[in-house]
Amino acid sequence: QYLIILLATLGLIDSLILAFEKQILQATGSSACKSITCAAVAQSSYSYLFGKVPLSKLGVLAYLALFALSISPFMASMINKTKPVVSLIQRRAMMFLSAGMFAFSAYLMYLLAFVVHAQCNFCMFSALMSGLIFFFINRSWHLITKGNRNDERFKLISSALLITASIAGGAHFLNSK
Repeated sequence: QYLIILLATLGLIDSLILAFEKQILQATGSSACKSITCAAVAQSSYSYLFGKVPLSKLGVLAYLALFALSISPFMASMINKTKPVVSLIQRRAMMFLSAGMFAFSAYLMYLLAFVVHAQCNFCMFSALMSGLIFFFINRSWHLITKGNRNDERFKLISSALLITASIAGGAHFLNSK
């Protein structure tokens, strides 16, 4: 659980940097990031959801939600002076949120590699954080459920997502050389 808090914090910081970069680019027309490809990604139409919502702000909200879900049991335990307990609802919310973040990050890595043809280290770091969070939440879920059939289906889906992300990430690195 502590690892999820750390990874969510790192992802939140990364998303805040991306959001700040987007604001600078919109206000001044120039990028604070000195990488040409980083600016190309920030100016791309793919950096918006439905053409309106900057993905960096969506990332801030997603990482903030994961951070809040993962730290709330510890905050409650400090107030109540009890052992931290993650409820089933919190666990499921973290599972679905991290799965959505990971799948969306895999899609965005595909776009970087095959559509935008650019490299953004901040974007790749965010994808890495969402992948690690998903992996560790999936792992902790497996340890709790002890291998029931629903868990087996979930492992199959998560494996497919990991393979997709790996292919997209590998293709991105091949295209950048």
